[in-house]
Amino acid sequence: MRTVVLALTLALVAGHPQNFAPHFAAGKTFVYKYEALLLSGLPE
Repeated sequence: MRTVVLALTLALVAGHPQNFAPHFAAGKTFVYKYEALLLSGLPE
């Protein structure tokens, strides 16, 4: 039974094409907010 469930799960995952590339429409502006911490030098 586990083998059948595993086979069906793998078949479903393999059947859906994955496209991880972002799609940016022309003429639109995308604004992102992010925070970063820059570490430099020797730790004290």
